[in-house]
Amino acid sequence: MPALLACDWNRDALEILEAEVGGGRVAVQRALRIDWPAAIDREHDAAGLGAWLKEELTKSGIEAEQAVVVLSREDVVTRRLELPNAPDDEIPPLVRFQAASMSATPIDQLALAFVPLAVVAG
Repeated sequence: MPALLACDWNRDALEILEAEVGGGRVAVQRALRIDWPAAIDREHDAAGLGAWLKEELTKSGIEAEQAVVVLSREDVVTRRLELPNAPDDEIPPLVRFQAASMSATPIDQLALAFVPLAVVAG
C-alpha cells in the first residue's frame, strides 16, 4: 500500500497523519502536531519554512511520497469563473487572466488551482 501524508496546515500548527492507504482500508503509521517556529516568517520565507519542514519530517521518520494539504478557509478564495469554450491547453491562461482581473493581489503572488466543470447546454 502506498504511504500518504495528510497535513492540516492551520494558523497555530501543522497537524500530520501518515498512513498506508489501499485495498479499501487505511492504516495510520504516525500522527503528530508540530507548532510553527517563531523564528521563521511563514508569510515571506518560503525557503526557510521548507527547510524547517523537511527537517521536522525527517526527524519524525515520515517517508510518504504523496501528500494532501488542507488549508484553512481564511487562506483560500474560491470563485466560479465563466470561460468561453476553449481547448484544454488554453484554459490555464484564461483562468490566470480572469484571476488577475478579480484580485487586488498581484497574480505572481497567488497559487491558482482550477477544476473545469462540464459544459452546460444552452
